[in-house]
Amino acid sequence: MECTVVYRCECNERGYPSLCALKQHQKTKQHVTWVERNELRLLKIDLTEKTNTIVALEIVVKDVRDLNTVLLKRLLT
Repeated sequence: MECTVVYRCECNERGYPSLCALKQHQKTKQHVTWVERNELRLLKIDLTEKTNTIVALEIVVKDVRDLNTVLLKRLLT
């Protein structure tokens, strides 16, 4: 059984016979456009995850402040 190295590009899932052929493909407009779109998509996903984390932490802060207020009232009465 023979093993061969196949270089694949994520933008079109095509296999390229050599690293040189893959690098040549990576210079094409199609690949560059895909890279830009993919980066934008990944940034949007990251932004959404971070926004969700911020909202969750704001809820925790509010709950802790409410609990702190209740405990202070108990101490003062």
